[in-house]
Amino acid sequence: MSLRFGNAKLVFNSTDYLLVKQDTVTQHIGNGCVLDPDWIDIDKAKQWKEMCLSFHGPKCHNPMRIRPTQPAWLIDVQQNCILPGKRCLKTNGDPAPFIALSYRWGERTGFQASKNHLKVLQRPGILKSLHASDQLPPIIRHAMYLTSALEERYLWVDALCIIHGHTAETESQLSSMGAIYASAIITIISLDHDAWGGFPGLKGISNPRGLKQKFIRFGDEMVFARSTDAFSMWGGAYHTRGWTYQEFMMAQRRLWFSCKELHWKCQCSMWHEDMILGAELNREPEWPLTTFVYNFADLRALSAIVTRFNNRQLKYDGDSLPAISGVLSILSRTFAGGFLYGLPEMFFDRALGWGNIGTQAADSIWACSRQSSIQCKFTILVMETFPITEWYTSSNANPDKNGLRRIYSTWFTQRDEFKDFTRPLPEGWTRHEGQPSDAGGGEPYAFPDGCGDAFFTHRSLPGNWYYPFPVTEIHESTPTCLPKQTPYIFCQTKSACLWLRLNYKDRFGYTPYIYNESGNIVGELRSYDREEPFPESDSVPGRPVDLVAIYRSKRYAAYRTIERQTDHTIKTEERYQVLWVVWKEAIAYRLGCGYVRKEEWEKLDLKDISLVLG
Repeated sequence: MSLRFGNAKLVFNSTDYLLVKQDTVTQHIGNGCVLDPDWIDIDKAKQWKEMCLSFHGPKCHNPMRIRPTQPAWLIDVQQNCILPGKRCLKTNGDPAPFIALSYRWGERTGFQASKNHLKVLQRPGILKSLHASDQLPPIIRHAMYLTSALEERYLWVDALCIIHGHTAETESQLSSMGAIYASAIITIISLDHDAWGGFPGLKGISNPRGLKQKFIRFGDEMVFARSTDAFSMWGGAYHTRGWTYQEFMMAQRRLWFSCKELHWKCQCSMWHEDMILGAELNREPEWPLTTFVYNFADLRALSAIVTRFNNRQLKYDGDSLPAISGVLSILSRTFAGGFLYGLPEMFFDRALGWGNIGTQAADSIWACSRQSSIQCKFTILVMETFPITEWYTSSNANPDKNGLRRIYSTWFTQRDEFKDFTRPLPEGWTRHEGQPSDAGGGEPYAFPDGCGDAFFTHRSLPGNWYYPFPVTEIHESTPTCLPKQTPYIFCQTKSACLWLRLNYKDRFGYTPYIYNESGNIVGELRSYDREEPFPESDSVPGRPVDLVAIYRSKRYAAYRTIERQTDHTIKTEERYQVLWVVWKEAIAYRLGCGYVRKEEWEKLDLKDISLVLG
């Protein structure tokens, strides 16, 4: 944005400054608003809701295409009590819409409903009494006011609507939290404060917000510096908490308080209180969750989702899986077989070799580091996975045969069928002879075995692909898959003892290399503990490590692995992917992951073992 006064021209970054709209000037270009420093403009929030519902249609209604969920309990903001969700109906008998609240507790927790409270909480007016006695945090009272101001009657808040002590119902509601937020017509979010700070700026309900807009006057025009930008909605303590992750991700419409102002984000628009109605500046980066609505098990998007979650904090270690189970449930419609502790079963062999990223423990939720080698694009590296064993899981470290469940890595068992180009193309796919036109710089394309004469495109997927695969359209009725989460994994495999030490000559940093008995580098390893001490390269022989093989891989690369020297020819290298483990009472626990070159692994004194991973 620029303003000219005589010979002077002032230029502003449009994401930082706004020109105040002058209603008395015809076709004035300003789109900024002067806000009340104390009180939020609730009418603007109501207008945002009406605009979205009226003009955005199906784009903003159930974008994840999930089966709508009606919670077991809802707050009736008119009667000031909770009601069974099945009794919260519209006049035509359909389930009534509801608003959900997403927040963080802060340093102290408050009232949480239990079965002992259930009868009392259904008494009309009871929530007024609880608010008056300070048993409920202010944010619940504020959210009830906002629900009414937005012309809705029902509100879902976990503290009052998940009844603890009803074991089956409690577990069902906890596992359905992702679907509950996805089903809410709006999710109200507080980025500025915790449950006890609530939403300042609600006139007659909460304290003034104390907003200070910084204005600069130039003649008859006035500009101000914005308090927020496109990335403000990702900051603050709210986004450090594990439970708020799926709540934020799954919401179809978000009304959030940030930097003392009100904001709106749906699937089509992003609106701000300091701008005139309908004006937009920018969009925040999209979450990758919508990728999975388009029928493709995208490992890169999965990696981004899980990595962000792994950087969150949880008060209790046992919350790692429940706090993301709603997201995993949605993803299971594209990842056949669902997830076992965050690992996609259809890619299980390869997934077991992924490393954890962030601060969570290695036995909670894991993240992937590479895309599966199916997308054909200009690259100097492709890697394919080949299973070497069968995997099973159980809740017991010493199960009988009936207590084992087979884990099927269906992608790898079906891959040869996908590469059979004599078969008719699956629906939606087109074959293109030769190589894509985006190759450049004289570099070759790396193609996996059986590919290279052609590439493929799909009408609903971006990019080019090495081979076609089934693409199934996702509907509300598409079932999810949540296998029982059993903590022990079993297989028959081979193990070896090698040595680990850092090589300071590596131009990419202090890489922990795997050495054999002769002192030669045979592979690389990465520890799950970033502070794990390793001997230096001249500390012979190094740290002894127990390694177990989990799958074989084949790399097609335009550089040599250890030396990382690039030329213009494609080389292949076969490896065994390994886990570094420590043994505790015959159960192996993972300390790291890496690889050993195939020819070097097969020279070793290998032991056949019955592996039990805990």
